[in-house]
Amino acid sequence: MTMHEADKVTQRMIKGKAITVNGVANLVFSVPSGGRVLSGGQGWFLTPHPEDYVEVYVILPDGTVVGGYTDTEGVPGACGYWIPKHSPIIEVKSFLGFGDIPEGLCLLIKATKGDLSSDMFYANIVWGKHDG
Repeated sequence: MTMHEADKVTQRMIKGKAITVNGVANLVFSVPSGGRVLSGGQGWFLTPHPEDYVEVYVILPDGTVVGGYTDTEGVPGACGYWIPKHSPIIEVKSFLGFGDIPEGLCLLIKATKGDLSSDMFYANIVWGKHDG
């Protein structure tokens, strides 16, 4: 996406929450008509643990992963993004042109508790709506 195309996107905000099952919270956002351009967001657990982390994927409605923002081809065991315990909000900004998600797909935020305990995960997502 060029900067000119990015200018034709109106920023939108959405929020969500999910409870952990076996230490994992899966938060799924369906991408509405016209698609969305992911800009970034914040995520946190109600009770932080030093090894809490998130992974972000684009999936089909049936759960099949078709892409995402987590490098699963990188260093083994290094995929995901830590949620800092002392500042328990993870914030990701500026995906820029990499964040274009077509309608009909879903954004999956998979949040894992470091101690696999029960908890509630919260997220604020910033994405844009194509204006034309």
